[in-house]
Amino acid sequence: MSKLGVIVIYFGTLPKYFNHFLVSCSFNRQIDWFLFTDQERPISLSENVFYHNFDINNFNNIASEKLLFPVKISYSYKLCDFKPAYGLIFEDFLKGHEYWGYCDIDMIFGDFNNFFTYDIFKNYDIISTYEKYLSGPFCLYKNNDITKNLFRTCSNYQSILQSPIHFAFDENIRTKSSEDFSFRKTLLFISFFLNKLSTFKKYNFSFAELRYSFQWYFKQKNIILKYPTDMTEVVYTSIKNKTINASFNQLLYSDRFYRRIKRKNWQIKWSTGIMTDMNTGKEIFAFHFPLSKNLENSKVDPYKFENDCFIISESGIKNV
Repeated sequence: MSKLGVIVIYFGTLPKYFNHFLVSCSFNRQIDWFLFTDQERPISLSENVFYHNFDINNFNNIASEKLLFPVKISYSYKLCDFKPAYGLIFEDFLKGHEYWGYCDIDMIFGDFNNFFTYDIFKNYDIISTYEKYLSGPFCLYKNNDITKNLFRTCSNYQSILQSPIHFAFDENIRTKSSEDFSFRKTLLFISFFLNKLSTFKKYNFSFAELRYSFQWYFKQKNIILKYPTDMTEVVYTSIKNKTINASFNQLLYSDRFYRRIKRKNWQIKWSTGIMTDMNTGKEIFAFHFPLSKNLENSKVDPYKFENDCFIISESGIKNV
């Protein structure tokens, strides 16, 4: 199988944990990581990380050219809405790759080969690293015209991409029906709760996790097939229409997830390309830390490239 091409875009000062992210990418040699940033070239880049000096104006120009309508984003967070279109926008960089994808940088990767098998790539057009919906932090698409243009099957995609508002189009756009209560929704919740009771017991019966899981169950039950509103609905709809096959598997964990299930004092160990949840002893593919990176007491040790081990926790990242 040809290498995978993953698009990484970051504008502004690179965070302290960026070198930890980079070294975890370097251990996954079957992936070509395309780094687009307006910052200077990082000192140490492995052979599978390709640096491109690229600013927000460059993005607006290339996106406008590829999407065939004016694009003018003014802040980085809006890029999330464009992730499903990266296969088209950056198609010239992705030639020769069997799959394309995207990822955030507030995450660390373990060993790709231990989680992604030949059969997965043989059988699926889209590979989500979340169990219930399309994953924004890391997701893979087969590199063909269908998946590169799949976002266009959402009828309002152009208005979403041209709006200055961030919608979370890559994952989930909240709708009134998903927020409101109704008799039908109550019945669905009771049925869902009874079927999933044993699952939630192992998470100490976290109400936050129960509510979180139900929203995706409800979303699948209420899709209007002709009018998907976001990429999770687009993919669900495409599966029902037998346009594509998609894999939804919990391969990526996060501090948000640990907060929902009330896990405290969690620690994730990265050692020479392998990631382990130290609370469970379980190897994991990737860990996302959007919450803990912003905590006041979070500290990140400067990464030394001779080090081969560090630990991620709510306190930050500590070299070992």
